[in-house]
Amino acid sequence: MVITGIRQMFAARPSNDPIPICLHIGAYLSFYWLSQVLTNIVHTTIAGVFAAHYSKSLSEHPTWTCLKRTCTTSFGTICFGGLIYAIVQTIKKALDILGGGSNILACASEGCFYYVNKALESITPLVYCEVAVYGKPFLPAGRDAFAVVKDRGLEVVLNEIIISTVWSVGAFFGAYTSAVLSQEYLMMVMGGRHTPDVKHHTLQIWIVTGLVFVLSMQVMFTAGAVVHSGVATIFITLAEDPNAMAEAKPKFFAKIKAAYPNMMQEDEE
Repeated sequence: MVITGIRQMFAARPSNDPIPICLHIGAYLSFYWLSQVLTNIVHTTIAGVFAAHYSKSLSEHPTWTCLKRTCTTSFGTICFGGLIYAIVQTIKKALDILGGGSNILACASEGCFYYVNKALESITPLVYCEVAVYGKPFLPAGRDAFAVVKDRGLEVVLNEIIISTVWSVGAFFGAYTSAVLSQEYLMMVMGGRHTPDVKHHTLQIWIVTGLVFVLSMQVMFTAGAVVHSGVATIFITLAEDPNAMAEAKPKFFAKIKAAYPNMMQEDEE
């Protein structure tokens, strides 16, 4: 809405006018920063709950405790990390606004920011797991998360790719099933597929079907975010302090040790 208002306000000005360009950049930066801060608050809170569950530090109200710590002592770290991500996203968007693909240098810059963005998306969840579990500042947490990925190989990246892909496919089919069932239910309530009432309300039926599909996708992706945060937290916990999980959840630890013997062997060494 803000971006649309800026475009309408400065529609009569030339495209290279610095004022609308700066306002666009500020609007995009604010949007990316706010969205990242909210996303990271949720992720850090969930990571803290998972870490408390798989250790002996489970309190009476773990979710509230983790949320309170996230929004107080770790809030500056979350905002700082979100700002870094927002700056990268804003620069990438600015290149697009300025007509980035018109020369080789612009294409190279866009490609570099694309890979920087992918690297941030891969490493950031692990960084905030370090923040949630151990309360580290952003830069030390980033160094430790990078060291974990470097020591453990690419298993963590591959696991996240597999989880994201599988959950995306599952979310699509789940949303598709919900939309089809809702459409069939509506037509059944209205008397059947080929009744005049259904034919007169075809547009409304398809609007409801589309809304059900979108809402179902959102619900599935929300649940997927919890799974993603849990997997990242378990990986960090195993890499940093496997003995804590072995003492708190010995059966679960034994299953992971059987599935990933190489990683457990490195810990024992």
